[in-house]
Amino acid sequence: MKSILLVLIIEIFFNLFFFISNGNILDTRLKSHKYVKEDFKEIFFLKNRDSFKTFCIKHKEFENVKKIRQYVAGGGQETHYKVTSFID
Repeated sequence: MKSILLVLIIEIFFNLFFFISNGNILDTRLKSHKYVKEDFKEIFFLKNRDSFKTFCIKHKEFENVKKIRQYVAGGGQETHYKVTSFID
């Protein structure tokens, strides 16, 4: 029962975050990128230093998105996304 409630809370948090951001993220170079909900969910739940290949709707190209979490003074943490062009 507790695990179902936890999953429900995480899904509600994700949906709220997607509603606010509309699938947009800023990368480390302050460039905006937009993704569909399914890809945004994969990016949102990435572990630290993992990457994900996805299609950017705004730039109409495949990109490699890497999630980087940094701990800051005072006990907080920041999440940054490093986005690079994916060339086959």
